Amino acid sequence: MRVTNIFALFCFINFFLLEYFFEVTKAFTTSTLIIYATAFLFLPLFLTLSTTIGAGKNLKTKRWPAVQGRISSVEIKDDLFRKGEGRRFTILYGYYVKDRLHTNDQYNLTEDIITKSHLIGYPYLYRTPIDKLDGKIIKIFYNPDNPWESVISKDYRFDGDKLLIPSSNALIIILYLFYCIY
Repeated sequence: MRVTNIFALFCFINFFLLEYFFEVTKAFTTSTLIIYATAFLFLPLFLTLSTTIGAGKNLKTKRWPAVQGRISSVEIKDDLFRKGEGRRFTILYGYYVKDRLHTNDQYNLTEDIITKSHLIGYPYLYRTPIDKLDGKIIKIFYNPDNPWESVISKDYRFDGDKLLIPSSNALIIILYLFYCIY
């Protein structure tokens, strides 16, 4: 099943859920509608805040020193919707700091499970098939105060699609609820 088909199916189901919500809320009192509107008003704000916090967490990696590491294994996380290059996987890597071996699987501070598109900034890794990444040399950034804390990438990927549907639903519901109130 293609992603566009899944998205279309999701939008179709979403439409009927919103329609059901509108039918149910017709019987609510004004004070109940105000409570619901306030709750739905905070949903997009909460999602935006959590995304901003994730970006802020990654800022602390900007000063971390780098060492060479080696990919020890790649664990593929297959699911129903992602096959081929859209597969999700975890990279387990090892690296030495002060002659001590450390291992980790964090891609950046907010993600450990990634897709092939995350590696686009690393052409030699991007061009390599996922199942052939074992043994590849990579640059690892580590926390000098806690060498067990490390990442492959200092970058933060903003996924706006995580905010799009919930935020647009919340906006539609808020507008509808205020329409019902006034």
